[in-house]
Amino acid sequence: MNSEKRWRKKLGSIARKFARDESGQSTTEYILILSVVVMLAMKLRAGMKDKLQPLIDNVFKGAESFTEGAE
Repeated sequence: MNSEKRWRKKLGSIARKFARDESGQSTTEYILILSVVVMLAMKLRAGMKDKLQPLIDNVFKGAESFTEGAE
């Protein structure tokens, strides 16, 4: 029973140190910022795909006609 009390006391001490430690907050903030940037990129990608697809198709059609004339 005595060892259980020591273990609980040590665990409580570790929990208090963890709660007071602020070094991990900057990492959490970076993760949150990165997740917002990724979500914005995914939204923009969906919108830009519809606008860029005709342009990309025209580039490849031009490249195909260019290579067909070279043969």
